Amino acid sequence: MAIDRLLGVEGSVIRHRLMRRDEIAMKTLMKATTYSFRRLLVVGGVWLLPLLWFWCSAATLTVGPFGDKNYMLIGDAVKAAAANDIVEVYPGQYDEPTIELDKTITVRGKYDPIQQRVIGSGDGFSITAGHPILEALTVTRSGNGVTLSGAYAKCTIRNCLVLANGENGVETTFNQPCFILNCVLGYNKGSGVVDTFGMIGTKPVYTVANTLLIGNAEYGASVVGFFSGPATVDYSLFFDNHQGVASDSDLLGSHVQQAVNPKFRDVDRQDFRLQADSAAVNAGDPSPGSQDPDGTRNDIGVYGGPYARSFWYGPGPGPPVRDLVAIPPVVKYGRTFRVEGKAQVEPTP
Repeated sequence: MAIDRLLGVEGSVIRHRLMRRDEIAMKTLMKATTYSFRRLLVVGGVWLLPLLWFWCSAATLTVGPFGDKNYMLIGDAVKAAAANDIVEVYPGQYDEPTIELDKTITVRGKYDPIQQRVIGSGDGFSITAGHPILEALTVTRSGNGVTLSGAYAKCTIRNCLVLANGENGVETTFNQPCFILNCVLGYNKGSGVVDTFGMIGTKPVYTVANTLLIGNAEYGASVVGFFSGPATVDYSLFFDNHQGVASDSDLLGSHVQQAVNPKFRDVDRQDFRLQADSAAVNAGDPSPGSQDPDGTRNDIGVYGGPYARSFWYGPGPGPPVRDLVAIPPVVKYGRTFRVEGKAQVEPTP
């Protein structure tokens, strides 16, 4: 090479030795870097994994009717949401076209379910894919309150009021699983819950627990078509459904109460809390995972079960207390702290 001729034999040897030394140094550096990166992943995972969790965690999209949240319509927030996101709905009335759910997200009300009202110009919600969760909402004055029609869809409806809809409260098809927990399905012009296109097979039609099915123009629970089951309604209460409790007695579990008035506090004022002597109090699923927020047995209806904790009224007749804050937030064992919260009291007429 020209540079070798310029340096001569001795200079060329020195040059090659320097190149070899640099090559060895570079390989050593690469090994050290690789080791350090592996050590970062393995040993430093204590802090790296929470960071990765933060990057991958679900987002919360807020909805409010007054323009002070991320969105003003639930449907717009649902369209923008990615899988596993939460759409949090603040109090208000939401008059919307049918809200299409085709992904695994949670749509939940912020406070008492009666405060977040969905009125669909078609159906309230239409579920066609994924496994969405509806929580702490009122769905009313729609066609069907909720429809589940996707061949591979599932849904969970918990602590919701599905009331006074023009057709059925909840309508499922294609035998896809629908889990209805601690709800009130009432005063609908069809049935409280119905599967309209049962197919011979082994998939469940729907599972209903800790739910009040009341005042529906047809059945409390119904199946139309080939009943393949096992559809189960258990730890629930039926009252005043005009065509009867259920279209098929095989739908009913052994802990169902039939023709029993749930004794709401004041239906005319849309107060669906239970009176103290209601047969639905402490009558739900007794398993530990279904307990009320105070640790007692599940109360059948919308104000019972573990997911009622954000709007839990407790056993007394007073108003709900929200936004609880412990001051100071951390104390040593044996020390004291105070709890502050907010409550709204209606004026005495």
